[in-house]
This record gives sequence, structure tokens and C-alpha cells, in this order.
Amino acid sequence: NPGLFYLDFFFFFYSLRNGLLRIDMKFVFPRKAILQIEEKLNKVIQKVITKEVLALKDQFSKELVIHDYLAKKVKYVSDGSFSQYTIVGALLKNKAVCDGYAKAFKLLCDKVEIPCILIHGEADNGAIDSGNGHAWNIVKLGKKHAHVDVTWDSTGSINDASIYSHLNLTDSQIKKDHTWNDKLLPKCEADELNYYSQIGESVVSAKQYKEFIKSQIDQHKKVFSVRVVGKEKNQETVMNVTRKILGQLRPFGYSYSLTYNKKRGIITIEMK
Repeated sequence: NPGLFYLDFFFFFYSLRNGLLRIDMKFVFPRKAILQIEEKLNKVIQKVITKEVLALKDQFSKELVIHDYLAKKVKYVSDGSFSQYTIVGALLKNKAVCDGYAKAFKLLCDKVEIPCILIHGEADNGAIDSGNGHAWNIVKLGKKHAHVDVTWDSTGSINDASIYSHLNLTDSQIKKDHTWNDKLLPKCEADELNYYSQIGESVVSAKQYKEFIKSQIDQHKKVFSVRVVGKEKNQETVMNVTRKILGQLRPFGYSYSLTYNKKRGIITIEMK
């Protein structure tokens, strides 16, 4: 839908008088420039949304391709430019702030027919966008909804194994650091849509956790993440249990580092 591109290319002003609504639009670029930008955007979209992606049978697999492309390709850059807030910044310059990430995510979801809306609210992760306006998305997979914050997955990631902390969160999960007018938006209550539920990298017991770590080491994986969904999720407990398991397994010739996202219950282990 070409009209989607134009949302980033004009401003509009409105006034209401005598029961009539007047809308005045001001385009940022001349029509010729918009058409040229649209052509470039379509080329990028075709590289991301390939025939193979369109042929994928389930929506989650398509969503994962889109999420991974933006989380890995786009850099968070706040330089005061107009493009950082737009699809152009995210897809053509690979530099954007949260608005650019979220708009690009919606556009690509539209291309694979995943219902997706843009959310504006506030968020605070102690770094970017702290206490300020923030943008992210809600997707609909099947009959259920979930939050996706590609910006935070891109900026908060240590490596490719840790870019999924904000892929398909429930309302209660994302409310730990995001706020929005939830009365106007779909309810997101399905934890089964979460990346760690879909991929199967969640553990509920120390025994299951040990089996998971052993399987990753046996596969010679250097970096891997897992979500802890048991009762004991405080950082000290999780870190101590992880060190104990790694001490028991004693992977030959390796040291390791641990990173724990206590709000999401996600631990990333890097073997060195």
C-alpha cells in the first residue's frame, strides 16, 4: 500500500469551525522525491520479505524474520534529523529512534499480512528513552495479541542470542517498564506467543535448566539465552544456580560470563 509511505512525508493541521473540519497538509518532499524514495523502499522490502518468507506457513516465523532484520540491521541513532523518526531512517539509512523502528516493523508486518499497530506511550530502561515518550508495536497472531519492542531488542542486545527480550510480551510483562493507555488497545495476555515459549528456551526447574545448558555446550554453542519461569527468579539465585551448574559440567577450556535481565527473567551465557 503506497499510502503507508506518505505518512512519514507530510504534516497535517486541522481546525473545526461551524461544524466543519478543515485539514491542511504540508508535504516534506516534492512528489517526485517521494516516488523515488518509495522505489528505494520497495527494493529493501523485497530483500526482507522474500518469496521464501511469504511461503512460511505460520505468522510467528514471518514475524521473527522481520524482528531479526530490524534488531540486527538498524542502529539506534538520535541525531536530531527528521529521518530518524521515519521508515526512511530505519530501512534506507539503518539509523532510527523508536518511532522509526516501530513504523518499519508495522510496514513489514503489513506486507506479510500480520495485523500490527503502532503504540505511543512512555518507557524507562535506565538508558535510551528513559522516562520519555516511546514507541513500540502490538501484533495479532491468530486470535491473540502481544507487545513487540524492536528498539529495545536492538539496543539492549549483547549479541544475536539476546535480542528477543521484548518479542511478544504480555501486558503484565511489558508493564514493568512501559506505560500506555491500555483502555484503548487490545489486551495482550498470551504468554504462549512469547519468543521463549515459541522456541522452547524456557526452564521451570534446576534439573531442566541443567539439561538445557548441557545441550547447548554439547552443541558447542558459545552464546545462548534462556528464560527462567520458575518461582525463584531473583538475580542472585539465578546467577548462583547457573554458576553451580557450569561448575558441575566443567566445560573443558572455557571460562564464561553471565548477563541477567531480571525484569524479563532472561539469562544469557557466553562461553569464552
